[in-house]
This record gives sequence, C-alpha cells and structure tokens, in this order.
Amino acid sequence: FDIVEYELPPLKNGEILVKVEWVSVDPYMRAYNSRYPTPYDQFGFQVGLVEDSKDPRFPVG
Repeated sequence: FDIVEYELPPLKNGEILVKVEWVSVDPYMRAYNSRYPTPYDQFGFQVGLVEDSKDPRFPVG
C-alpha cells in the first residue's frame, strides 16, 4: 500500500473534520460482515476531536 498526503477541500455546510486519536481495529468483526465481499470498509469505534465544523451540532473541540 501507499501513504498519500493531499489537501482536503474546504468543508461544506453540514460537514465536520475530525482528527482521530484512537481507532479500534478488531479483526473478529469480519465475521459479522461475511455478506460483504472484500475489500470493504471495516467499521469500528473511534475517538477523536472536531478540528473544524460547518455543523452547529458539532462545535470545534
């Protein structure tokens, strides 16, 4: 795989930018997603901080 850095476009109304601090990577979750062919987006728990917001429900911080 490659690590690619690029500039993010400006946020649109209703969008937020979150800096992820912790990500839960749980391989056992694959068993719950067997109906989806690989590759697919794996879901998991995350902890992060809102760095920018265009949504009044999610203030920066």
